[in-house]
Amino acid sequence: MRGLNREDLLDYLERCRMPDGGYCSFHDPESGAGFSNVADTCFCLSAFRLLGGEIPELSKTRSFILQVLSTDGLHRQSPYLSWALESKLLAGLPLSGEEGQLLRKETVRLLAAKGSWIEQSDLVGEIARLMNVRLLADLPPNQEEIGPLSALIRESPELPTILELSDLALLSGLLPGGRRVSKAESLYRHPSLGYVLVPGSSRSDLFILLAGLRLREEPLDSGEILRFRIRVLFCQGLGGGFGPVGGARPTLEATRAALEILSLLSDESLGQNTGSGIVGNGKKA
Repeated sequence: MRGLNREDLLDYLERCRMPDGGYCSFHDPESGAGFSNVADTCFCLSAFRLLGGEIPELSKTRSFILQVLSTDGLHRQSPYLSWALESKLLAGLPLSGEEGQLLRKETVRLLAAKGSWIEQSDLVGEIARLMNVRLLADLPPNQEEIGPLSALIRESPELPTILELSDLALLSGLLPGGRRVSKAESLYRHPSLGYVLVPGSSRSDLFILLAGLRLREEPLDSGEILRFRIRVLFCQGLGGGFGPVGGARPTLEATRAALEILSLLSDESLGQNTGSGIVGNGKKA
């Protein structure tokens, strides 16, 4: 089996860096095409953290993040807020008190939004992203948010997509008493694809596989680990980055997902993550 091509992957991450320190999945250094954005910057910094080692030109990236946060009002609301503030934390910069309050206010605003579940499902992912950033910044939900969070989980459909189920599991784990969502992860398993978007479908990609593995509580056997690793590595293109499926154009978001899956599956080290595989109890070691 062909292993992770780390050298080409690092070359891809380097090519995605813009002159101002931000990142863009489709940056072309020769033509200068591409534009810095906080989403790709967040994905790339996360990829570097999963690989271990130093983040190149970190001071430039920090300057880019701080400039965006100080000059662009768009990044005071979702989805840009969660990307920008996660980027700041991944770059080793603490959040200000004002930014912490902004995270709380945006969470409350989204929790108060009403509509059909189709509309609500878009909000679930963003609320989960906001909460993930808050956990990184040690800002757990307060009493004002517990009731709306419980209602959101209680009103979710019996079988949402596996992406929604993964987000709901994260949110329910923040409530008193821990996880309250249905343990339906096994219904989304597929004998060759690993996991699918909804039971009975054949739609699958790296994001769906990652959602399934995040939900998984029982251990993987050696055959599953090998099959999943082959599937992920098949998504690494000749240029080093990963696409969401084999042959797709690489993106930094898919590359981050691939590295997270490999860190869950591997008994080896991607960088400094030795022993981070799924072991006997199905959790990270």
